[in-house]
Amino acid sequence: MDSSNERRRFPRKPLIGVVDYVGADGVSCIEIINISLGGIRMSLSGAERPGNRVELSVQVKEEEGEPVHLLGQVVWARQAEPFEAGLSFLDVDPKRPPRQLVRWLGHEI
Repeated sequence: MDSSNERRRFPRKPLIGVVDYVGADGVSCIEIINISLGGIRMSLSGAERPGNRVELSVQVKEEEGEPVHLLGQVVWARQAEPFEAGLSFLDVDPKRPPRQLVRWLGHEI
């Protein structure tokens, strides 16, 4: 899973936060492992299938404000505990990303 580093277009950043996740098993509150302009790696409460589309509501701990709502697609998923998945964002234009995502990553628009 980490062997995909050479395929990544954007650097990943560890981030402490939570995601309300609407996937195959309904709604779950899960934790972020890392995030980039292109996607997110997160822990899950159960297994997810690659190719599934999901809705995400991302909120960084210790930050006020509205969460960022994103659409994602599961690229890879660990099918045993601890469950994890890597998702690519379907609705983030890297040239015009949501301001909160840019702030979390420490980039400038």
